[in-house]
Amino acid sequence: MQRRLGLITPDSLNIRRRALLVVLVGWVPLVVLTILQGVMLGDMSDTASLLRDAGAHARHLFAAPLLILAEAACAPHLNAVVSHFAESGIVRDDDRGRFAAAIRSTRRLLSSRIAEIAVVILTLAFIISEIVTLVVAEMPAWTQSDGLVPNRSPAGWWMILVSLPILLVLSLGWLWRLLLWVRLLWLISKLPLRLMAAHPDHAAGLGFLGHSTRAFALVALAFATILAGHSAKVVLEGGALPGTYAYVNAGLLAASMAIFVAPLFVFTSTLMNERRRGIFAYGALAGRVGGEFERRWLDSTIDTARNALDKPDFSAVADLSQVASNVQAMRFVPVDLKDLMTLAVALLLPFLPVGVLLFPADVILAHLKSLLF
Repeated sequence: MQRRLGLITPDSLNIRRRALLVVLVGWVPLVVLTILQGVMLGDMSDTASLLRDAGAHARHLFAAPLLILAEAACAPHLNAVVSHFAESGIVRDDDRGRFAAAIRSTRRLLSSRIAEIAVVILTLAFIISEIVTLVVAEMPAWTQSDGLVPNRSPAGWWMILVSLPILLVLSLGWLWRLLLWVRLLWLISKLPLRLMAAHPDHAAGLGFLGHSTRAFALVALAFATILAGHSAKVVLEGGALPGTYAYVNAGLLAASMAIFVAPLFVFTSTLMNERRRGIFAYGALAGRVGGEFERRWLDSTIDTARNALDKPDFSAVADLSQVASNVQAMRFVPVDLKDLMTLAVALLLPFLPVGVLLFPADVILAHLKSLLF
């Protein structure tokens, strides 16, 4: 639909325009319809209810456009990561054809009509189940009917028939992209890659794959915003966040991080095999070099103290020891702490406003003063 409307062209994804359109279609009508209903009924309490509904704003004003803005950050990042396999020589020349075929098949699946239809069917199934099973009385006041439309207000119907489907389609679309990313990495991992067990990145030369987790930072931010928005709504309504919510939030945040790191586990078996090979190879080399070193310096009658400073043997043995230690320090997942920190910041950032609601600035300042005086 976006392609037919000219929002997506072969030359441009029109990210900003599409993100703005999502806000104009998914969030603005909720506000307008709620205000109109209040004016018609002479009761603006529903408008106040909507303004306090942090969950709705988090979903449709922030998370939905973020899922579109993420396309601009994700695609170039992942393209650079995939290109590095060939540019760095990790993919051998004889396997360039299979490597290119894996990329082509991934691009075909990215725009698969079957996948698009499946996403729409799943979205419709969820929406229908919500309409049938959801108890209206448990919904926010601004979504309830007040006699204008059976069961739900116009804004409530717009949310469940337009705003929520948009958010679900965008979310499922990212899930499909993530599955394709796993598939592409799995196909690449099956190639006879040119790896180096002693590589200083401690991942046999695959350390650059950790940067792929940063490509999903905005997606993680969007999902965390939905979660934080719901928590903020609970705090605004009850004045506190129950302990169960804190545990659930922590579990969901940990699961979200695991989901974005999980694709890199397809290389675990490859890295384990490379580490095993490196331990044997560098162990044998260290043994030969060490034996020659001892024969030359420990079993010799030469004046060791006088000649050691003039010979490169000692530095060569030290360098070999450092290189061999890289093999022992190899990670079985090509991601480091800096990559994980980027995801962690994206996941925790939306919870800063929740913390402000739980601990107002005046309370924090008063506590700081009590520490000083």
